[in-house]
Amino acid sequence: MIWKRVVNFLTVPSDIREEFYSSCLRKNKTSLLIISIMIYLIEAFNVIRVLFMSRSGLSSLNNRLYFYMYCILMGVTTVYLFLQRLFSNRSVTFQRRMQYIAIIFFLLWVISLNTYDMIRNPDAEAYVLIMAIFSLTIFLQLSNSFAAFSLGAGYLLFIWLNWGVIEKGPAINLAIAVLVAIGINIAQCHHNVVEITQRKEINKINRQLEALLEQDQMLSILNKSAFEYRLQNALGLVDASNTISVLMLDLDDFKSVNDRYGHPCGDYVLMQVAKSLKEVFCEEDQLIGRLGGDEFAVLQLHSISEKRLEKLAEQFLASISEIRWNGTSLPVGCSIGIIQVRKTNLTYNELYKEVDQLLYSVKRDQKGRYQFKILV
Repeated sequence: MIWKRVVNFLTVPSDIREEFYSSCLRKNKTSLLIISIMIYLIEAFNVIRVLFMSRSGLSSLNNRLYFYMYCILMGVTTVYLFLQRLFSNRSVTFQRRMQYIAIIFFLLWVISLNTYDMIRNPDAEAYVLIMAIFSLTIFLQLSNSFAAFSLGAGYLLFIWLNWGVIEKGPAINLAIAVLVAIGINIAQCHHNVVEITQRKEINKINRQLEALLEQDQMLSILNKSAFEYRLQNALGLVDASNTISVLMLDLDDFKSVNDRYGHPCGDYVLMQVAKSLKEVFCEEDQLIGRLGGDEFAVLQLHSISEKRLEKLAEQFLASISEIRWNGTSLPVGCSIGIIQVRKTNLTYNELYKEVDQLLYSVKRDQKGRYQFKILV
């Protein structure tokens, strides 16, 4: 049980792994940019110090070695920044690997510099390496496995290079620093996981609340405001290659059903009508809404033939004709106005007026039917 908890603490859940690594990538981009600027400033000063502030300049081997190391670090930093910009559109995995290569190089550079310092002066300590280790884990968010591998391997490499030179005390202090740095990275990683998990839960709850606000509570379809909002947006989809269609439906003599059988029966009829609509207009690009009372609407977001629309309307009319209440067949009918929009720059009010007039025409001439019209 304890081992399982430890594993869960150290690993990133699979459902947030992609978001976690994307978050780390964004954070590390900013941090590495700041570190790069600091490298330019510090190493530029060191180059100036070697060239103009030392007595021997580049005539001594020691100064030349330091000079070359400073220039190499600035050069590799420049290459990294160039590649980061060049491959900014590549996958998260590719960019993370590029960041890790840059981090490993920086760590090896610091190990080389600190090793040379200790060769020159055996009494020198690993302060430069310790500072670099803490800088990496504080500024950057590394995966736990990479942090443990890179820092652990870096420590072993440094001890091996300085075997016989570094004393036991500094070696122990460096080991403690590495363990603390790995611990800091693990803690930061866990906090990031918790933050992303909580944010996903909050977003999920917000989406559920938004869905509830958009739904007709009794019928579980879009309410009037939500349907009208989507219809307004859908009008922007109309162009030479795409049309949208709107069906406005009004139940015939619904008041008589309420008066004769009671409001519970009326509510049942509305629920059965909504159920039939969802069964007939069940594609992803078909939205169903209740405009109020016994008025419904369907939005077809993409192009569809006139025959297909008429077939769907006939299928719906047939399905509601079979509604029964306590074993009694109900006289439920519906009139439908169908408009296919091919006209661009049509406003919502203009469309609503057209489809409403078409529906009125159906109810005036002969209820229980549909009429089709194309707006061009």
